[in-house]
Amino acid sequence: MSARKTNINFVFANILRKVDAASIGRKELIQLVMEVNQLQEAEATRFVGRHIHQLKKKNLLYSEGERNSTRYVFSDALVEMLASPVKNRNEHGYKPESAICASSLRQEKDKLSAELKLKMGEVEAFQDYLAKFPEAQKVIADLLNESRDSAALLYGRLNAIQKIIDATSVERASAC
Repeated sequence: MSARKTNINFVFANILRKVDAASIGRKELIQLVMEVNQLQEAEATRFVGRHIHQLKKKNLLYSEGERNSTRYVFSDALVEMLASPVKNRNEHGYKPESAICASSLRQEKDKLSAELKLKMGEVEAFQDYLAKFPEAQKVIADLLNESRDSAALLYGRLNAIQKIIDATSVERASAC
């Protein structure tokens, strides 16, 4: 293998490690991704497409066969990379588990933050409509309380995720 470092997505590399042969059919690979990552078929197809494209660009695998019977054949370099133990990101291009966990937590945090903003907008709207439509006060007040409760739960989850991110980043910093 060349001295140049090659990055491979950690999750995809772990999926490729589950393949017993030096090649796999596209449909089999998509099915494997669906099972391992618990994705829908469309998501798994896009996931496979993205990562196969990157590996092809790096000449780590090539495809053979026709459109509906494509097989991906691993290069010797890819087989060697998959067989070697994952030590750290710098040595083989893999992200360690903790980095994936932190990345996943940040994604979850961003998602919850967006949901919270939406809920807060909903609360504001209900407050405005309380003044505009006093005849529907009971219904709007119930909806307002429901939105406030939902926003409070989202805010609690957001705080919990932030505390986990802070605690794990302190652990990683002290381990260095």
